[in-house]
Amino acid sequence: VIGNVAVFRTQKRLDLWIEQAAIIKAKFANAHFILVGDGPTQPLVHTKINDLGLTDCVHLHGRLEEVRPWLAAMDIFLISSKFEGLPIALLEALSMEVAVVTTNAGGIKEVIKHKENGWIVDIDSPNDLSLGVISLLSDAKQKNQLAGSGRRTIEEDFSINKMVNSL
Repeated sequence: VIGNVAVFRTQKRLDLWIEQAAIIKAKFANAHFILVGDGPTQPLVHTKINDLGLTDCVHLHGRLEEVRPWLAAMDIFLISSKFEGLPIALLEALSMEVAVVTTNAGGIKEVIKHKENGWIVDIDSPNDLSLGVISLLSDAKQKNQLAGSGRRTIEEDFSINKMVNSL
């Protein structure tokens, strides 16, 4: 299960996210994809899902207040953004020990170190996102190692104690 929690805006490039889902699905027939959220580009997302014939495996769940059950269901959290600040959803995924594959947009590159606590690709090489997901789905040991390292990153660098002490 590959997923994302996001406001559906242009900078999230969810149309590209759906294209990556199609590439992943071609390699892993049993893959499913979850998008939690909504926003202005939702019609584009629906169109892309229909155009690529992915209605049976891409699940849209709208805007939800409680996303932890959805994060817990994910094997990989996939971010295709062109620009970001520091996405809270990224930190939430890491805290839930979900392996992350992402672009190096904005503050993401301050948190994710390639193959240490996540898989990070250049924003101008979006097809590398599907390569990262396929690599992690093919290597459960690496996926689990990244997920554990991601959780440790949150505990060590983003805990409430760390934040209070920094202030």
